[in-house]
Amino acid sequence: MQTFYLPVISGIVFCVIEILKSAFPSEKFKRFLPLVAGLLGAGLGVATYFIPSINVASNILDAILIGLMSGLTATGTHQMYKQMAEKWCFLYLGNEKFAKF
Repeated sequence: MQTFYLPVISGIVFCVIEILKSAFPSEKFKRFLPLVAGLLGAGLGVATYFIPSINVASNILDAILIGLMSGLTATGTHQMYKQMAEKWCFLYLGNEKFAKF
């Protein structure tokens, strides 16, 4: 049951990052989103460490690293999807304007 909480951390981080991207559309801010995702994931990992029913790590360092990796997973998954969609739109539709997310 405890392993189901790791994708939940990634999902929460993904949703928060999408909200932040909408709230702050500047390119300068978007450069720091992976850092924000990692820190948010680490914070959620620490939060899960202190909740006895969710405890996914044996010590605080493990909780930080698990949360950090889960947060960065959200950013990597989004980038993978974005690049695959851009490539598909360019190859099969012949137009890059459909691929802008």
